Amino acid sequence: MLPVILLLYRNLPEDVGQQLEEAPADRSDVSGATVHRNSVAPLAGLDLRSAVRTRAYWIMITLHFVTGMVWAGTVFHLIPVFDRCGLTANQAAAILGIYAVSMAVVQPIAGLLTDLVPLNLFLSAASALVASAMAVLLSTQSM
Repeated sequence: MLPVILLLYRNLPEDVGQQLEEAPADRSDVSGATVHRNSVAPLAGLDLRSAVRTRAYWIMITLHFVTGMVWAGTVFHLIPVFDRCGLTANQAAAILGIYAVSMAVVQPIAGLLTDLVPLNLFLSAASALVASAMAVLLSTQSM
């Protein structure tokens, strides 16, 4: 996946031959300076090269990597866990079906929340939920 992202992902409209839309009308910005219709506001944030040099970028990459590995390891080993707990194959399949449907419902909602909630709070809450779920799974003796 990484080679595809490196080859195809573009961060700025200029990277694909586009430009930002113009301001709707002459207006004043926060500093009181007049912003004319033909001017384009600069993008806030960093480009990829600048972001890769920050500590926050590597913390986020590590967080996503670890979370993904934890979930992958958990999901891949759920059937043996269910088997040890005495569930039948039909019961295990039903639980995995519920899991899949719940993920299909939750992911679009989480996407909407990322637009409404500051990302640092959202990711902190998501990480806390993952840690809580793993703690519950580790403390479970039987189902």
